[in-house]
Formats: sequence, structure tokens, C-alpha cells
Amino acid sequence: MRQFYETYPIVQSVTGQLTWTHYAEILTISDPLARSFYEKQSANEVWSVRQLKRHHETEF
Repeated sequence: MRQFYETYPIVQSVTGQLTWTHYAEILTISDPLARSFYEKQSANEVWSVRQLKRHHETEF
């Protein structure tokens, strides 16, 4: 929870299209640029958490 607050201090900037589970997975990404990319892609492409994990694992 603390990591979420530190990463997203302004809650209004966080999209309402993703679930807490999405953010739990996104927060495991250490690179801020990659984290932003996956956050936006997850929302735009309506990825499930499983799809998000699969895309992230195949990229690296």
C-alpha cells in the first residue's frame, strides 16, 4: 500500500479502468518508464492481469 502511495501520490491521476490487482502487478516493474507503458497499455487494450503478466514477461 505504501509503495502504491509513493508511486501514485495524486490519486486522481490513477485511471479507474484498472483493478488493484493490475496495480499490484505493475508496481513490481522497477523502471518508471516501463511501468507507465504497461499501465497505459493495460487500460487501452483492456488487458486482464494474466495478459499483463504475459506481456511483461515476454518483453524481458
